[in-house]
Amino acid sequence: MAFDGITMNCVNWELQEKVLDARIEKIYQPSPTEVLLHLRKHRESLKLLLSAHPVYSRVCVTHKTFENPKSPPLFCMVLRKHLEGGKITAITQPSFERILEIHIESRTELGDIAHPTLVIEVMGKHSNIILLNPEENKIIDSIKKVSFSTSQYRQVLPGFEYILPPHQDKLKILDLSQEAFTDKLLAQEMTLTIEKALLNTIIGLSPLLAKQLVARVNLDGQTLEFFGEYELNLIWQSVDYLRQIVQSNTYKPVIFIDSNGQYKEFSPINVPEYHNGNIIEFKSLSEAVDIYYDWLIKNNLFMSVKSNLQNTINKEIKRCEKKLGIQLETVQASQNSIQDKILGELLTANMHMVRRGMEEIQVADYYNNNAPVTIKLQPELTPADNAQRYFKRYNKAKNAAQKAAIQVEQSKEELAYLESLSFWLNETNTYEDFFQIEQELIDGGYLKPRGKPHAVAKARPIPNTFITKNGFKILVGKNNKQNDWLTFKTARESDIWFHAKDIPGSHVILKVEGKEISDKEIKTAALLAAFHSKGKHSANLPVDYTQVKNVKKIKGAKPGLVTYENYKTIYVTPDKEIITTLFNAKGDSP
Repeated sequence: MAFDGITMNCVNWELQEKVLDARIEKIYQPSPTEVLLHLRKHRESLKLLLSAHPVYSRVCVTHKTFENPKSPPLFCMVLRKHLEGGKITAITQPSFERILEIHIESRTELGDIAHPTLVIEVMGKHSNIILLNPEENKIIDSIKKVSFSTSQYRQVLPGFEYILPPHQDKLKILDLSQEAFTDKLLAQEMTLTIEKALLNTIIGLSPLLAKQLVARVNLDGQTLEFFGEYELNLIWQSVDYLRQIVQSNTYKPVIFIDSNGQYKEFSPINVPEYHNGNIIEFKSLSEAVDIYYDWLIKNNLFMSVKSNLQNTINKEIKRCEKKLGIQLETVQASQNSIQDKILGELLTANMHMVRRGMEEIQVADYYNNNAPVTIKLQPELTPADNAQRYFKRYNKAKNAAQKAAIQVEQSKEELAYLESLSFWLNETNTYEDFFQIEQELIDGGYLKPRGKPHAVAKARPIPNTFITKNGFKILVGKNNKQNDWLTFKTARESDIWFHAKDIPGSHVILKVEGKEISDKEIKTAALLAAFHSKGKHSANLPVDYTQVKNVKKIKGAKPGLVTYENYKTIYVTPDKEIITTLFNAKGDSP
């Protein structure tokens, strides 16, 4: 959701109530693009966040805690000089732009009264925070400097005149009439969608708000060329609905969520026809904005670090595949070297025919129906040394192949482990699971540690827990270390262990607890094992199961790798909806 003019208007209304007449006690600059004002009003402390970040620019009252630099940046020092101790006397929004002006009454170093203005421009990569002397309309300083080389229209530099961003040829929502709206709408290209036409018509409207207005009257995706009087009346009713909200300040802030509970967008208005109930409602937009951007920043950082980890794993997988290829070639070379052994034996059997100085000799190959075979010789070597040369080549290749065969198994095991890490990382959606996988990579020597281990990485694993309708508890591991802990630390020998056959996936434990296990419980646990595996989109997936006492940890093996015996195999087709019906309301959802 873009922080549009309507959103800024909602913020303006809220700040009028919350921070008007507040005193500025402290000013901090926690990052190069953010300013934090500590305010006090009627014995209540507030924190007002102003952000000019190119992606996360916003204005809101925040409850977050920020880490400030040891030495305040120059812009922060300028703000402290002009604003600390001052009182907020007015808050304005010029022309429904994404601009907020905070007017302050403060005193200069000589004790004279001054009226500086703090301007916050929330415009994506062009966002800025500017301190003005409004009497001269001159810029005192800004968090970002904009020179002539960057913008020929508008420079933002100390001492320069402050110029508002270019005026948009659009209508203001509060001054809107149906006639003016219809004329402006129909003056555009008829091939435009109604959403795009609304954006070109009304100032302060974002694509999300336009979609909400269109969804409210069920005109999604329609173009102007098919608009008649009926459709024009419908869209005007929706726009007038927004106008009344803005005019009466009856905003209803929400955050839209997807089916996984992830935040999608936020909005100052609640249009049920747009979201189908997948929302979280808030009493104030500041709270919604604060929570949404806090989640967005953490999520983007999480996804960035997650991507870096995935690149590390992919690099190690390629390295391991290359190493495995070389080792397999070495094993294959040993099979080809058997011919050297045969040639050595043929030379030994025909030693009486070999003379020093010969470059080759033809003898009968008694391994191949006495067919003639030509053997290359080294002229400087004796007949016996020529035979030994072939035996040495054979023994060297055989010894190398024996070592390579052991290395092949080790490489296959490492490759399976790395592929399991890749699977778990792709499945990870929480910080706790992510840090455990990161720590696993560090412990394995694939990643350098980043200072002290994260507390979550060292915490006791918490597997997913499910309760069947018959009261059986089923535990599901969420990464390799959890799998080990679940199987060898938590489960009892009589419990039933499940795992999708020959692919990365969860160790699943069906807790017996002295009860009789039915085929239905076996199938339920197998479905969970299949669903929490790399083959969760497959049909008739084989799942092995056995008692925990039959599962053994491979000595020296990577986390999560086990061997097992006395097992049975069941074939299941994982389906989330079917699995969900097998459990009580309590417990995690599959």
